[in-house]
Amino acid sequence: MQVKQRITYGLIGLLLLLVAACAPAGEQTPSPGALEPGAAGTPSPAAEETAGGQTPAAGKDPLAGSEWLLVSFAEAGTETPVIEGSTLTLAFEAGGQAVGEGGCNSFGASYALEGDSLSFEPVTSTLIACEDEDVMQQETDYFAALGEVSRYESSDDQLTLLAGDQPVLRFERP
Repeated sequence: MQVKQRITYGLIGLLLLLVAACAPAGEQTPSPGALEPGAAGTPSPAAEETAGGQTPAAGKDPLAGSEWLLVSFAEAGTETPVIEGSTLTLAFEAGGQAVGEGGCNSFGASYALEGDSLSFEPVTSTLIACEDEDVMQQETDYFAALGEVSRYESSDDQLTLLAGDQPVLRFERP
């Protein structure tokens, strides 16, 4: 085999490995009898740890499975509403993952929850530029505000994320 062919095949193999490493893992369903944590087809407890090293016990994460629509920045009465026509979302998934839309880009981040304390790891997002500079700035502010969050307050239809005692983001159910 020629040197050029070896290099080409090596680069193709490397590219395939990188694509496979970046692809999301498919959901696994446990096989009958595989009820023990860590058994074939079930995640081990270590695989369920959140960004803060916590392992949320089943049913103990009140945010998991919830979806929210951002309605304003800061506290009621002095809030800045979301720019009309833009949609900013936040969804909490099991296992300490948060995902959403920032107005221009989709994003993801790990979160850690203990009592009413909440923190997010740095947000990772797609890198699509907005046509509207104001919406792009709003997205930047949204991602920065998520990084400041230290706790939350919620009711059936509202979620407020706070930095200390200061509300920074207010959401409603979609």
